[in-house]
Amino acid sequence: MKLQNSLIISFLSTNIAMGADTTLSYERLIRLNTPSKTASATHWFGVNLNIDDKNKQWEQELDVDLRYYHNDSQNSINYSLSKANISYRNKEVKWTFGRQLLDLNPSEKFWQLGTINGRQGMKLLSDKREGLIGLRYESRPKAGFKYSAFLSYLYLPGMNPSVDIKDGKMTSTSEWRKLPPSQTLINNQVVDIHYDIEMPDISKIVLRKTLGATLEYNWGSGKVFSYAFYKPENQIRANAEAYYDLSTEEVRVTARPIVNHHAAIGASVHQKVGSLRLITGVDVIDPNARLGKDFDLLQEKKSTFDSEYFKIEPHYDRESYYHAQAILDRFYYSFSFNYIQLLSSNERNSDDLYSETVKFKRALGGQFNISITDSWSMMFDLKYDLDRLDNIAKGETKYQINSNMILGFGLEMIKAPDETSYWSPYRTNDTVYTSFGYHF
Repeated sequence: MKLQNSLIISFLSTNIAMGADTTLSYERLIRLNTPSKTASATHWFGVNLNIDDKNKQWEQELDVDLRYYHNDSQNSINYSLSKANISYRNKEVKWTFGRQLLDLNPSEKFWQLGTINGRQGMKLLSDKREGLIGLRYESRPKAGFKYSAFLSYLYLPGMNPSVDIKDGKMTSTSEWRKLPPSQTLINNQVVDIHYDIEMPDISKIVLRKTLGATLEYNWGSGKVFSYAFYKPENQIRANAEAYYDLSTEEVRVTARPIVNHHAAIGASVHQKVGSLRLITGVDVIDPNARLGKDFDLLQEKKSTFDSEYFKIEPHYDRESYYHAQAILDRFYYSFSFNYIQLLSSNERNSDDLYSETVKFKRALGGQFNISITDSWSMMFDLKYDLDRLDNIAKGETKYQINSNMILGFGLEMIKAPDETSYWSPYRTNDTVYTSFGYHF
């Protein structure tokens, strides 16, 4: 822990010295009801470092977040690297190396899909993303056409919300993390579950390939865009084995983290009509795709475990989505209307250890941003699933006190009557939050 903290302090000091825009923040969480799982931390301190520096040929980007949970006896720190890259361009080509956000699916951010770029995950309804690490080449060979290629052999999985195993129990600093059960029933008696983790060699996690390409044709007021990527999933999966230990009278579960690759393919049409931007497209995510010798032990990767006291059943189901957007962006306000529909027959539910169900099946959503004055802004976001009847609302207002200080107030509410919904475990996590930020 001392070494980790020293590295973090060194990293922060170096980037501040380099002239990064730095924001110190404090946020307090107030619960409106009683969640089934509550975290010990209800307020936190954060640091954000941001660099966006460019000239005619060179560009560098950096976006780092660190969060310290004050009320947590473990003094936990969450960290996120959204972007860290450098680019070189001339009239014909552009090279970008490092962690970069890839805007392939125009609906990914609003619906928090996390299929291409990872979700930051520090807050349940946050739409902030983490990019992919690699080398990207972009070219415009002739008027109207643009293509790119992406290559990487380095993978960093999503780390938030953080999960740890302490004294045989799964723990998290976040109450927005669905954890497996700590107890089960055997012969109508309550029995504790003891968790262990069997970590693979780190090289088997991080040395994973990503290959991808995009093709675009534009005609001034619109474009057709397509992409095809083969990459690791942004979240690590887990296999597990379990047995009843007679000596300790508890169920012992050994979890084994694994990395699964998936194929992501999509196409979209963009058209501008006056001040309105219209987008429609289809995306397919296939977790059964294979390229080369990724996971030779395919049957082990797909192993399941089912007993009277525990169930692990990872699902590798293809997901196909249709999405549409209408976006109006003005100087003082912006509005977007969004629609998404799951086209594949994906009926998986969440199991005890892994396998999250899809977030949305057939949903409408809208987001409205307005700058009331130069100092005061507001945002409203609403999503409604027509099949599951999920209702997810978020509102936020910010007031700029001066050039350095900003105050914020927000509300998040979730209604999820369907037990099989992704949002069902969080339907009692309605919160109000206040925040203060200092920028220098």
